[in-house]
Amino acid sequence: TWTSLLALAERGLPLKELDIDSIPNIPTTDIARRCSHALSCIRHLNTDDLYRNSQDANIVLPYMTGLTRVRLRYPCHSYIPLLTQHCNKLTKLSVYVETCSTKEILSLCRGNPLLQEVSYCEPCGITDTILIELIHACPHIHTLRFLYETTITDISILALSEHCPQLQSLDVRICKQVTEIAILQLLQQCRKLTRLEVSSSSLSWTQLDRNTQKRVIRW
Repeated sequence: TWTSLLALAERGLPLKELDIDSIPNIPTTDIARRCSHALSCIRHLNTDDLYRNSQDANIVLPYMTGLTRVRLRYPCHSYIPLLTQHCNKLTKLSVYVETCSTKEILSLCRGNPLLQEVSYCEPCGITDTILIELIHACPHIHTLRFLYETTITDISILALSEHCPQLQSLDVRICKQVTEIAILQLLQQCRKLTRLEVSSSSLSWTQLDRNTQKRVIRW
């Protein structure tokens, strides 16, 4: 409950990280301010916690400045601007909301240059332009996952080859406009890549088992 969170905050402990299953509903800004040290030590947030608890994001998110991992779930139109304004230490972002604006997500990514992992788990409207802007905004990206079809093409894959030599994991199995030429270039340039998932249409039949719909490459 928020009372226990307040008690923890007011004990003056040298707390560095707080891992809790769900963010309690904090009723007022004043209480959130008094809990600010504890809130700033929370590293992981699922926005569905706030939604289920009917928590006013305007009350708690300004104090959750230590977040490193965020999962955007359920309606989150007010959450993204608040996260963009107050949280700039994110290393992992997962998007589970179809209605999220790609411009808002890109703005959040720009505000978090330490971002390393980005996953889109809902239809997202990602284009070559958006992905290239994301790559330039977050130079430490090493994991990208697109679990719904996008319109990205070889242009994006070649940009990854050029600007993301640290790439370790890429899932574009639903991106059917990506061709084998770009994939081979990616493999040549990104020597740290350990996991690659692509559509069967992105590889020639000579390189793909006819009984599989995707290819996972590990080395």
